[in-house]
Amino acid sequence: MGSNLRQSNNLKHRSTKGGSDAPLSQRLPANSWDSHIHVVEEPSRYPLSTTANYQPSKPHTLSDALAFTRTTGIHNVVLIQPSIYGYDNSCLLDSLRQLGPRRARGVVCFDAATIDEEPGHRGSDSVLSTWHQLGVRGVRLNLVSVPQELDAGELARMLHEYADLIRDYGWVLELYIRMETMPDLATIVPSLGVKVCLDHIANPKLPPRSSSPSSPSSSPLNPYDLVGFPALISLLEKGSTYVKISGPYRLSADPQFHDVGAMVRELMRAGRERLVFATDWPHTRFEGVDIAPFTEACLGWCAEAGPDMAERLFRRNAEELWDVTAPSVQSMCSGDALTARADRYELR
Repeated sequence: MGSNLRQSNNLKHRSTKGGSDAPLSQRLPANSWDSHIHVVEEPSRYPLSTTANYQPSKPHTLSDALAFTRTTGIHNVVLIQPSIYGYDNSCLLDSLRQLGPRRARGVVCFDAATIDEEPGHRGSDSVLSTWHQLGVRGVRLNLVSVPQELDAGELARMLHEYADLIRDYGWVLELYIRMETMPDLATIVPSLGVKVCLDHIANPKLPPRSSSPSSPSSSPLNPYDLVGFPALISLLEKGSTYVKISGPYRLSADPQFHDVGAMVRELMRAGRERLVFATDWPHTRFEGVDIAPFTEACLGWCAEAGPDMAERLFRRNAEELWDVTAPSVQSMCSGDALTARADRYELR
């Protein structure tokens, strides 16, 4: 399913609620975080994995990413390892080195069975410690793009293997996984002893009507009719699972986000302290999507959920999830003032 919403030059959408005429980027909470972006540089610098299951239409460089953050007004970012690089995290790590841990975090991919063989390191602790100092705070498992399905036992063994490696670092186990898997996941997560974060609203399979704009004759979606949604709510209520509110165009082509909104409202009710916003830039395979309408919709859902929900969704939850100890300097000042104040903020 796709979207016909195209990329705007900046987030200057005007509010239709609350009487504010301020641009959208100015109505987001200060020191907000974008919890999911990808950087893809020129293949000559960072070759794609031989197992990459798609070819990007063009590079989406760190410079492009920074230009995008200037349009959103969200200067703090979490870099997510793209699947097309496989286990080679060089591009992400180099980007973290350039950004610094005051405004960026990273989520890597690695093979738990071979991480202790990483070149230039002696054992998995050496590797993870080095990455931690750069700002890495999680490992991502993409279980959507893999060719085979895992049964509950295989899934449990895999998740425990990764959790055992990252637990001492306080890292996040990030999962791109289908919502239908939530009942199995609900029995596994409580024993992992790590924070778990689910990409793209836990990747539900929405009814066919979501592939086209909603019509007046369409009945509202009951999220609890979705396979896995009740188990997702249970996970949120238990407290160690986070959900990224991101990637609506991967789920539905409805430009009004009716079905997505029905889910998000319930997620806010069940786990307001464990939801994080993300743009999913550069919207791989959906390049050109304008994220402003979705961001506006998120602000609207936050307003319905209570006065502190926007602060939670865009800032506080991300700071807690990604181990951020102070507001980013980059989002508070710029130029000479940035240099003068940088030393006040340290990486935990």
